[in-house]
Amino acid sequence: MTAVDVAAAEAAVAETAGRLADDLPFEERYQVARQHEANLMALANARQAAGAATYADRRRIETDRLRFAAEVCGDFGIEAYSLASLPQQHRGGAR
Repeated sequence: MTAVDVAAAEAAVAETAGRLADDLPFEERYQVARQHEANLMALANARQAAGAATYADRRRIETDRLRFAAEVCGDFGIEAYSLASLPQQHRGGAR
């Protein structure tokens, strides 16, 4: 991976973070949050592959990922470590 790959991953994270700031219906917010979670992990992997990741970078990105999962899952009082662990019956409905 190169600096171009890292820049592309950073752009993807910024795009999904911007969409999460919008007032979206729950199902769409869930899908954007899942994509954001994947983008954060792709960014961490791109930085590591490019030799630009430090332990602090990985921890910050993992903290961001967990924060988004907790925010979405917390709407239902569900503790989750990943949006993928959110049970199907809780993915739809009002926020």
